[in-house]
Amino acid sequence: MVSRLNLWTRLVLVLLAGFVTLFGVFSLVSLRVLDDSTQRILTEREVIAEIAAQRYDELLSQAYYELDKATTFAAFNPSSPELSNENHMLAHAYGRLGSFSLGVAFLDARGRVVLVEPDDGKLIGADYAGFPFVAQVIRTQQRSISDPFLDPRSGRPAVAVTIPIFDDKQRLLSILSGWIDLTSPSMRRAVEQARKLGETGHAELVDEHGMIIASTEGHADVMLPGDHRQFYLRMLAANEQGVEIVPEEYGLRAGEMHVMAFAPLSMAHWGIAVGGTEAETFAPVRALQGAIFLFGTLSFVIIFLATLWGARLLVRPVKTLTNAAKRIADGDLSSSIKLGSGGEIGVLADSFESMRAHLQQSHIELTGWSAELEKRVQERTRELEALYAELKREEGERRQLLERVINAQEEERMRVARELHDETGQALTALLMSLDSVEASDSELSAPLRERMARTKRLTQDALRNVRSIIFDLRPTALDDLGLVPAIRRFTEQHLEPLGMTLSLETRAWPKTRLPPSVETVLFRVMQEAINNIARHANARHVRIIFAADEAGISARVEDDGEGFDPATPRGGLGLVGMRERANLIGGRVEVHSARGGGTQVEICIPLQKGQADA
Repeated sequence: MVSRLNLWTRLVLVLLAGFVTLFGVFSLVSLRVLDDSTQRILTEREVIAEIAAQRYDELLSQAYYELDKATTFAAFNPSSPELSNENHMLAHAYGRLGSFSLGVAFLDARGRVVLVEPDDGKLIGADYAGFPFVAQVIRTQQRSISDPFLDPRSGRPAVAVTIPIFDDKQRLLSILSGWIDLTSPSMRRAVEQARKLGETGHAELVDEHGMIIASTEGHADVMLPGDHRQFYLRMLAANEQGVEIVPEEYGLRAGEMHVMAFAPLSMAHWGIAVGGTEAETFAPVRALQGAIFLFGTLSFVIIFLATLWGARLLVRPVKTLTNAAKRIADGDLSSSIKLGSGGEIGVLADSFESMRAHLQQSHIELTGWSAELEKRVQERTRELEALYAELKREEGERRQLLERVINAQEEERMRVARELHDETGQALTALLMSLDSVEASDSELSAPLRERMARTKRLTQDALRNVRSIIFDLRPTALDDLGLVPAIRRFTEQHLEPLGMTLSLETRAWPKTRLPPSVETVLFRVMQEAINNIARHANARHVRIIFAADEAGISARVEDDGEGFDPATPRGGLGLVGMRERANLIGGRVEVHSARGGGTQVEICIPLQKGQADA
């Protein structure tokens, strides 16, 4: 394909391929740089989320530490008459850990309030067993961090850090529970770092249900579903950190894509998500991408155009020679070739001019020879046309002659069958009747004579059956009286069933009215020849005959499971030829399919003419 292009196009393609390769290498390097920048941004987001998660883990660890430390300095036995130490440690934990800004409660083993800090006498004896996190510690006797809930005293969203206290026999003695204000500065400090990521930078601390525990948007979103809840739930289920581009699921900006980094906490089944909009996150990368693309494109275009201009100056003389060669190829041999360039191009131009002059002289000579040749070709064509018309006429005559021969053959068969029926058949019938009359009238015949008469009667009956079989083979009356299908059925039963072959005859959409006599005769004779071949040569067990009709015409197929043969070297000589000749008379065709040991299939197809189709 490339070798057929002109020099200018090939030169442009070579230059273009070189520049495309250079631009491709430049693009790959640029994409690598952009990919590294993108990965660096995503890694930074993931690190920020991991640091924030560590900060919350430290906060929860400190909460557990303060509660555990309180149990080392006080027994926290609800039945003790003196609870001053417990009261002092509650105050210490409340003051020591600012995150317990909503209070610390000392509960008995049934979940009733024994002491609370800050002190509130109204809560002493209150039943906190209804809180899910208290009920969970009573049931599991394991420490827990609750889901977000509303503090009944302040109405603020909170989570509770709760630990069980056991006696010497490891039975649940009491419970300590510290309540953390989710809107407190200590809870928001870690997520507030996300605001440094840009105008759309935001972070959310979510629980195992994807509900917000702390957010950069303030306490308004606490205990509501997170902006990217499905992403949070998926990452929490996998308990892994990562960065993904996910849509915002709620609010006025639902569907907006955000780049969110997620890190799970180790102290609780929570997670921290940090991120911003995709547009702002990748804005530096896209600005760098645009600059690289603009610089690379301008450089490519400028250098490519300059190279094309230089190549055009080199190709111009060659293009002049190419146009001259094209004029010569188109038959214009009168225009001379003039080129002012020297060197190899000038030598080539002189050679072209010399060639043009020789071609012009040769063209004049060839024109004369061509006129003479054209005259002879026309004469030969007229002779061939006349010969073709003669062959066509002879072919028509041959078909007419063959049709007359076959029709004469059918008429002669009919005449002979009629004579055998009227003369020989009646004579044999009369002889049988005479023998019966003699046998019935003379009861005193001797035994040898009776035996001889019986043998004569059997021979006469056999002769009569043979005559009737010959009459049917010559011209079956069933074909004239009942039609093609009954005639074939009777012929097959007479010739194949005595040989032990089973017969299956089917009709598919076969016309209810009779076909034209010529069509029925041809079909019968072709199928008669096929059935005779099966009886003589096939040694078959099953024979199947199918008559079918459709819009294209009618067909009849004879199949057997016999020995088969090689169609290239068929047995007999004129059987298949005669079948095909008969079918050709009415525009049909005969197809034979066979293989040694694979049975034989003979099919005749006849396209119906208008008159036949009407019938």
